[in-house]
Amino acid sequence: MRVLLTSHRPLGDRVAGQRLTWLRETLSTDHEVHVVQAGSLRDALADVRVVVCNADDPCADLPFDVPTLDHDVADVPSFHSLSNTQLAAYREAFRNALDAEIEAFDPDVVHVQHLWIDGHLILESGAPYVVSAYQTEWTAAQADHRFRRFVRETAENASRILTDDLTLRGQLAKRFELPRERFSNAALSVEQLTELYRDVHECRFGRR
Repeated sequence: MRVLLTSHRPLGDRVAGQRLTWLRETLSTDHEVHVVQAGSLRDALADVRVVVCNADDPCADLPFDVPTLDHDVADVPSFHSLSNTQLAAYREAFRNALDAEIEAFDPDVVHVQHLWIDGHLILESGAPYVVSAYQTEWTAAQADHRFRRFVRETAENASRILTDDLTLRGQLAKRFELPRERFSNAALSVEQLTELYRDVHECRFGRR
């Protein structure tokens, strides 16, 4: 299968970035895997496309550093701190990167690492997707109304939401009236993930 992974954090950075690294490395054994991520530098890896966010690089895609979902990290911009103009620019830069990667790579399934902007853009692209969900994006969306639509529409249209956080499952299920079968555990083996990806693809396109 061709699997596209997306993330607002670079490979190896924090929990989501570490999970992204694990997914890329383990899935690559049996599948074609590409990544679209935010980062401060362009990656030399052929399978990684980076939306470069760097206030010190005049050639960067965006003239500010990689934003985080957390709003209490010193010297790191948060999504909350972005102006409407900056947020629109970030969304457009990610849209361009995702559109280019989807056209070139033609993924069978997309695995998004947060209920966030990239997930909403994947929804708009029409590609089938699953999403890993964390409490951070739920909390961030409650604190800033600009992000609530991204979380809601990404969750409502995801083929599967992966999370081991039972509190978050309850919050999402209640707020968006999501059925229990929409959720899966996050701690899946590569074999289980492969089966899940195939189910999602076949549900959309039928068996090959």
